[in-house]
Amino acid sequence: MIGSDANRIPVLDANWVVLGQDLKAGSKVAGNSFITATIKKYSDD
Repeated sequence: MIGSDANRIPVLDANWVVLGQDLKAGSKVAGNSFITATIKKYSDD
């Protein structure tokens, strides 16, 4: 999920910051689970 109104896909992980995720960092997750992270580019305001 992108944390701005921009409609883009984060192909490269450079210049992106994680704003939140649906599991706490360090949580154990089953191999067939999905984790959703909210991200934005550092340059977004």
